[in-house]
Amino acid sequence: MPLSVTACRPRALFFATLLVLAGTGCATSSVNTLPPLVGPEAATEHVTLYVPEGLDIQSVDLEADVFSEAKPGTHTIISEIGGRSFVKAYAVERETGVQVLLVYENIAERPKPIQIIRFETESASLGQK
Repeated sequence: MPLSVTACRPRALFFATLLVLAGTGCATSSVNTLPPLVGPEAATEHVTLYVPEGLDIQSVDLEADVFSEAKPGTHTIISEIGGRSFVKAYAVERETGVQVLLVYENIAERPKPIQIIRFETESASLGQK
């Protein structure tokens, strides 16, 4: 199935992504969820991600932020680089047409979404049609 971004609501996705990243950026200790580095001769790594039933994936995005830690009170930077990576999948519910954003992190160990964000109109959330 070809992926299409035309059905995507960029503003809603932007704000949802901002909220997810802002929430994860408040952590006091750094967590590295980047895939491990591999050499040129390494085999291709395969990862399966699970999508809740009834959703059609429209587009997928991989985003990573890389950082290195500095020791407090010094100008020394630790040479080990870490980071956080997210897979974001924009989907639509087949039966209702409701738009959904699936957020995955640490995909090597957690194949299910860490967060599912539904986009509904305000009238729908109030029970109005």
